[in-house]
Amino acid sequence: MHSATIDASIPLHTRVEQVHVREVADPRGTRNRHRDPVGGILHDGWRTAPWHSSLPDHPRKKTVTDRTPTVLFICQHNAGRSQLGAALLEHLAGDRFIATSAGLAPADEVNPAVAATVAELGVDITDRVPRAVTDGDLEHADVVVLMKPGLVLPSTPRGEVLEWSFPNPEAWDADAVRPLREAVSDKIQATLFSR
Repeated sequence: MHSATIDASIPLHTRVEQVHVREVADPRGTRNRHRDPVGGILHDGWRTAPWHSSLPDHPRKKTVTDRTPTVLFICQHNAGRSQLGAALLEHLAGDRFIATSAGLAPADEVNPAVAATVAELGVDITDRVPRAVTDGDLEHADVVVLMKPGLVLPSTPRGEVLEWSFPNPEAWDADAVRPLREAVSDKIQATLFSR
């Protein structure tokens, strides 16, 4: 009932296969379905690899099994590093990830120097309010990024845990925070985008 062409020279865990399939008449007679070689329904002729694979930069429709991964950034007060990480991931990745942040002992407001440095990139985080990490956050996140070594979480995360370390800024003003912003940006691109 179907035929498929798959480039088997590319490892399965790093490819998105375009499967050419002959349309099969729907038993109800009005719609056509696309099927892959093992009988699963495809959408627009694309079978997607897991989210952490190297995906080409092309638009694709999301299916029921293809959800956007959530990355949770955590620091002590959810006022500096974790806010910076979430804002930079939003800026750099667009809709490839859902970025969120939380802290262990939340501050009253986002650090103004952090807000100023991401504003230079066109991202406004001045209305964000630091919040405490919850068990639900840790259960839902696909990747948990600890923005400082040694943070003790309230429960065990379901997803992958990454522990990052950055030097403290010499001061918490915009000039001193810019190097931290660049270091976090580089780490996001090198670590999260390479999956």
